Amino acid sequence: MPVTFDDIRKFDNGASFYTGDIHIHSFGASADVSDPQMTVEAIIESGRRLKISIISITDHNNDQNVIPSMDYGARYAG
Repeated sequence: MPVTFDDIRKFDNGASFYTGDIHIHSFGASADVSDPQMTVEAIIESGRRLKISIISITDHNNDQNVIPSMDYGARYAG
């Protein structure tokens, strides 16, 4: 029988679990993203709406959206 997260959460063992997506490409900084709706702001807002705790924008060979994503994401830090 498989063990589920609900089974683990029954025990007070100090563990914390988060949802995450650690490989997201954004428009303008990733050559393979042609959807102009994939801005860092839209990605962050979608993550919040879907209750994703951790996201990572992983545009290859381009740092164009690093500062904008950090600036926009800072409003939700804490």
